[in-house]
Amino acid sequence: MNDPETNKILNDQDKLRELVGHEGWQVARRLMADKILDLQDAFKLEDRTATVMLQDLRARKKAAMILWDWLKEIEGSATQSIDNKQNKVPSHIVVLE
Repeated sequence: MNDPETNKILNDQDKLRELVGHEGWQVARRLMADKILDLQDAFKLEDRTATVMLQDLRARKKAAMILWDWLKEIEGSATQSIDNKQNKVPSHIVVLE
């Protein structure tokens, strides 16, 4: 038996596994990846002073990193849910009362 916090984590992982396993996830992931790649495109910077352009580039880099990390976290939690299910060994302990 798990404690409530562990149960919540496992439940959240199961929900993320269902989300990532849905056919719509690949569509949403591709759209997100396209937006992230747009952020990383240096040619989309507006022509301004070098300082402003550098600040914009740094902000875009940070935003892209955050979004990639978010995608990896979602997919990693979904994978962890699958691993948890496979590693779950049934107990063979019998308690007689």
